[in-house]
Amino acid sequence: MVRELSFNKLAPQAILENKLEGILYCQNPENSIYKSSWIQNCARNFIVIEEIETLAQDLEPKSISLVLLKGYALIDDIYPNRGERFCSDVDLLIDPQHSELIEKHLLDRGYAKQKEKKWLGNFFKSVFEKKIHSLSVTIELHTQLFWHENVSVGLTKVDLIKHKKIKNCFCLSLEEQLIHLCGHYAFQHNFLKLFWLVDIQRFVEKYEEEINWDIFWQKALSFKLLISCYLSLSLITTPKNKVLKKGLVLMSLRQKIRTCFLSSILNESFLVSPRSYFLSYHTLKFLIKDQVRYSFKYMYFWFYSKMAQNS
Repeated sequence: MVRELSFNKLAPQAILENKLEGILYCQNPENSIYKSSWIQNCARNFIVIEEIETLAQDLEPKSISLVLLKGYALIDDIYPNRGERFCSDVDLLIDPQHSELIEKHLLDRGYAKQKEKKWLGNFFKSVFEKKIHSLSVTIELHTQLFWHENVSVGLTKVDLIKHKKIKNCFCLSLEEQLIHLCGHYAFQHNFLKLFWLVDIQRFVEKYEEEINWDIFWQKALSFKLLISCYLSLSLITTPKNKVLKKGLVLMSLRQKIRTCFLSSILNESFLVSPRSYFLSYHTLKFLIKDQVRYSFKYMYFWFYSKMAQNS
């Protein structure tokens, strides 16, 4: 099992593909190879954060809270340097009751709603784009966290955590944030990019003592993401073994067997370039679901959507 990766030893192409340039530059600013990428990240993130703050300020009088997910929830927190973390878009979790009002507000601000063929994998998302200073800004509105289970999360200000620096914005509870990071990395994207693993590593390093691990694992069970959370956390250096054991206890025997088998796939070579290992990649994609029926369901609707597009 991989517990730590030496990013400096990666080939330049692997560093680019895994979006690690800003992280490596901040670790060693004297190495100017990745300075241009760091500058681009910095410029983009400053512009986008200013836009997020404006949106949040506009919607606050209507009692609508913007809940940041993933990248921009982590910037100015576990990523104090704004050039460190690459972000391709802004992910916002919204109350479905507010979706029409938020969409109208985005359209009024000059955003264009992107046309997407809806299917099982994206039915809960809407995508909006706008040019700001010649920069294309993409906002994804999510009405739930994952396609397979719509487990309710706290979206009132009592349940949410105020973002440390981005004004008028909120984040999920520590437990729900970590579940989403692990689920996004493992369940949704099959360990595709290493910078998502860095997110998990840094988040746990900072908040391990504050996270209620009993609540975390119970919520992971509710989301049916036990295997994804366990495997993601097993790859990083921070969590104590007793933390992982709490998740293992909640698994069925079949889930434990699958988890043990999948652990053998997750070596350093695979994590650097998962799609280079075709058989391992698709085996992992199929078996990582807590319930295999979700794999069959996903495959069926994916195939159906592709057939519909080609007809």
